[in-house]
Amino acid sequence: MLCDGPLVALFAAFVLYCEEERWSRVWVLAMLAALTRETGMLLTAALVTDRLWRRDWRRAVWFAASGIPAAAWYARLQCFCRMVRQYLW
Repeated sequence: MLCDGPLVALFAAFVLYCEEERWSRVWVLAMLAALTRETGMLLTAALVTDRLWRRDWRRAVWFAASGIPAAAWYARLQCFCRMVRQYLW
């Protein structure tokens, strides 16, 4: 529940900057939303889908890359949890 407030704020800024077409800020917001909560990845998915629908291939790939930091973080956590689990058992 604690992460819902920041995610809503990121979503509001995301919508605002999408309307203004300030794409570098939208990229940062999509990245931060994905790092804030797993459901933040839906912003990235929606953005990539929108860009693909409009046949803006370059931006679609660029926006898809905004999910890479979150994927790397989740992979790191998975490795760390496995390490901790070995010591606990």
